[in-house]
Order: sequence, then C-alpha cells, then structure tokens
Amino acid sequence: MIEKESKFGIQVLEKVEAHQVSIYIIFLMLAVIFGLLNTEAVYLDIFISPLLGVLMYGMFVQIPFLKSNGSATNMRFVVALLLGNFVAVPLIV
Repeated sequence: MIEKESKFGIQVLEKVEAHQVSIYIIFLMLAVIFGLLNTEAVYLDIFISPLLGVLMYGMFVQIPFLKSNGSATNMRFVVALLLGNFVAVPLIV
C-alpha cells in the first residue's frame, strides 16, 4: 500500500514539475486580478514575504547543487547570469 502511494506521489510531483511555469503564471495572473479588483484587501500585504519564501524554497530544493559545479566555468552561463542580474533586472525594475 505504501509503495502505491509513493508511486502516485512521484507521478503527481512529476506532473506538477512539468507544468511548474504555467502554474506560476496562472497564479500570478489570478493574484493581479484579485489585487486590482479587491481594493479593500490591503491587510494581505503581510503574506507577501512568507509566500515568497515558500516559493523560493520550493525552487531551490529542486536545484541539484552538487551537480552544478561545471556551470561556474561555463562562460556563456556566467555572462548570461551577469547580464540578467546586473543589466536586465535593473532596467526593468
């Protein structure tokens, strides 16, 4: 019984991971719509930091840090990382 449940959990996890970006986009759009339509929900701002923490934890748990040691020597990756963090993000924000 436990083996069946763990296989089911793994299958669900794989499906969620396959559609992770779509799920984030859908929930971000729902949050924007809710925020624009419900102007009296100013008290919900206290949930922003904890929810961002949960989202970041969920993303970083999936990163295989021990297998990513070659990325620091990949110049294309480093240039893209630096341009994204220090050029694109400041221009957008």
